[in-house]
Amino acid sequence: MSHVGYPSGGRGRGGSIKGESRRDFLPTQNAFTKKVSDDIELFNTETLVQEVEKVFALNHPDPHELEKAKRMLKEHEQALVEAIEGLQMHLMVKVVTSNSCMAKQWMGIEVERKNLAENFNDDQRKGSWLNC
Repeated sequence: MSHVGYPSGGRGRGGSIKGESRRDFLPTQNAFTKKVSDDIELFNTETLVQEVEKVFALNHPDPHELEKAKRMLKEHEQALVEAIEGLQMHLMVKVVTSNSCMAKQWMGIEVERKNLAENFNDDQRKGSWLNC
């Protein structure tokens, strides 16, 4: 069985440059890993499946190759878990930011409403609200 190298630890978050374009999210040249965001890198699942199929296609699988396949699948699972956690965190930040913006907008509306009410009351006392 031919040896296919796989990335060492450190996948998942970090190790990337912000502002990468969409083309950077496609599989790499060796089609073994792909970028799914600025912070997340996952194994190419098809490559993992092929490696596992190679191991199970042998009548007497090499224990080293079997362990390598297990390790690759566990690392892929961990990368997926980290990706999901990252998405959850991103969503939470979006919700908090959105709620904060909405709160600021609401406060602005409330201030404007109070100003209009005060101006209307002042104009009403002066009788100028009839002078449209």
